[in-house]
Amino acid sequence: MKRGLVLFMVCIAAMGWLGTTADAKNLSGESAIQMEDMRREIIDVSQAARFEGSPQPRITYSISDQVAGQAVHISDDKISLAARQVITINCSYSPASANVDFGVIAPDGYFYFLNVEGGSINQSIRVSQSGSYAVAVRNNSSYTVSVVGFVTY
Repeated sequence: MKRGLVLFMVCIAAMGWLGTTADAKNLSGESAIQMEDMRREIIDVSQAARFEGSPQPRITYSISDQVAGQAVHISDDKISLAARQVITINCSYSPASANVDFGVIAPDGYFYFLNVEGGSINQSIRVSQSGSYAVAVRNNSSYTVSVVGFVTY
């Protein structure tokens, strides 16, 4: 009788653990913003500065750079993504009072971005087009902003 009760309790605990894992996976997928739900505009990439990021051999690379006032920085590294894949931007910037746009330049040439205030962003973006993407940061403030963080895809 005791063995049966112990086995029953272990099964219930395992089902609860598996159910929690499935819910966490679903929540992480739902937290990604759809690219087509973001603001977009054409930017002149020839006038943009390039990040001096350090590409990593896996699916993460770091950003550590200064973005001048009223300037755009674009990653040199192109990210090849299929439609529905997710890219996550996890960065901080200072001063936190700056007004900064973080996003991606898509294969269609548009800069899809989120306006960020408060000094940090940790947002996943689900892309809608297959092709090469570049991460971009636009400083809308009149002063230089330091940006550090990671991009995961």
